[in-house]
Amino acid sequence: MEENQIIELHARLGNRWSKIASHFPGRTDNEIKNHWNTRIKKRLRLLGIDPLTHHPIHHKQNADHEHKN
Repeated sequence: MEENQIIELHARLGNRWSKIASHFPGRTDNEIKNHWNTRIKKRLRLLGIDPLTHHPIHHKQNADHEHKN
C-alpha cells in the first residue's frame, strides 16, 4: 500500500523526495529515495512500466529502433 502511494506521488511530483516524504510521517526523503531506487523502480520494470514516465515499456518499439541503427 505504501509503495503504491509512493508510485502515485512520484508520477505527480517526480524526484522531489522531500515532498513525497512529507506524506509519510517519520520517513526521511533519503529513506523514500533509497526505497524507490532499490525496490520500487525494479518492480515497475518487471511489470513492464517505465519508472521515469510511468508508462508501459514498448519492447517492440525498442527492437525496431535497434534494427534502424
